[in-house]
Amino acid sequence: MQEINSGYRIRDADTLTQKAKTIYLYLRQRSGRNGKAWPGVKTIAGDLGLSESTVRRGIRELQEKKLITVELPEGLLNLEDLEED
Repeated sequence: MQEINSGYRIRDADTLTQKAKTIYLYLRQRSGRNGKAWPGVKTIAGDLGLSESTVRRGIRELQEKKLITVELPEGLLNLEDLEED
């Protein structure tokens, strides 16, 4: 799930890549009244005609700029959060 910062104006996004802007606008369009959107990387990539790796980079960029917050549904494992033994 992605929570969208709805107060953000895309025209003020001089530092965002075009792909990140496209993903942001897509998520805004898909979000409900609560500002949350649930499409997965594969869905976003298919709908926008982008590769999954490009979508992941765009999402990471949006997170770094604090434009979206990504939360995993309960029960899913994020391999990036695992510590090596």
